[in-house]
Formats: sequence, structure tokens, C-alpha cells
Amino acid sequence: MTKRRFTRWRSAASALVLLGVITIAACGGPSDSDPHDPPALDTRLETHAVLPGQPSAAGLEYVQAIAQAHSQADRSEHQAALKILMTALERTPPAGDGTAELLHYELLARTSELMLTERDPERALRLLGPHLAPERSLPIDRGSARCLVALGDAAAQTGDHALAMSSYARALELLTLLLEEVET
Repeated sequence: MTKRRFTRWRSAASALVLLGVITIAACGGPSDSDPHDPPALDTRLETHAVLPGQPSAAGLEYVQAIAQAHSQADRSEHQAALKILMTALERTPPAGDGTAELLHYELLARTSELMLTERDPERALRLLGPHLAPERSLPIDRGSARCLVALGDAAAQTGDHALAMSSYARALELLTLLLEEVET
């Protein structure tokens, strides 16, 4: 089997697993009339390709500030690193700058993963929720997928299994899009 066929088979297998999980979750729950029904899974995924855009002074300043924050966090203990990363997240990436947008999602992923390491899943949920809402378009990138996995982990740790399953399903779909992008 060639590498290309294997990759297509793996993508198809991933999609079938995702479909199975969603089907089991949809069919295995209580009836629609039960007031104690768990919330429905929301696996909508809006995505966009990141366009490089023109370099700008604002974009360069953002990239340098985020790189400096990562460097400082690397040399710090967990709590201090978390404070540094949260401060960096207060900076808004310049509109239309694809590099800055990708860095922003990488920063979100690292920060939320550190929150989970520090056993603070509620804080990670509050951080990631607005950035990963199903109606919000996410860049097709590993950073976005890491954020969705972290959201799923945080949801699972807080007992919100519907959100966890939805987030993992969305992450799997995003990773499948990344694989397809690599193949072409």
C-alpha cells in the first residue's frame, strides 16, 4: 500500500471513528422528552486557511512580544510562567496578519495546557471557550487543534462530557483537514 493510499485510509478511518462516537452518543442517551437529557454534541467546525499577508510594524511588534513572553515563561516556574503567558494574551494580534493569528492560537494552547498541568480546568475553560466557540472560524493549524484538545481535556476534568466529546471530535476533524492539506 502506498503512503498516499495509507494516509487516505487513515483519514477515512478517523472519520468513521468520529461518526461512530457521534452516533453512539446520539443514540445511547435518554429520549428527547426527558428533561434530564445531556446537552447535544455540537461538532460544528468553521475553518479558514491562514493567508500570510503583508508584513507590518504592528505584526513584527506582536511577534517579538510573544516570542519574548515564551522565552521568559521557559525560564520561569509554573505559576510565574502562567502569569507571563496570561499577560501576553492581553495583546491582540493585528487584524489580517496570519502569522500573528497562528502565534495567538499557539499561545492560547500553551497557556491552557499549563492551566491543566496546574489542575485549574475551570480557568482553562474560561480562557478557551470564547476563542473556540463552534460558530467562530478557526485557522487550519496545529495550534487550533491543540486548543480544541485542551478544551476537551478541561471539559472532561470538570465533568462536562458533552463538551469534551464535541471538542475532541472538532479537533479530529481539524487534524483531518491538516492531513488533507499536507497530501495536496
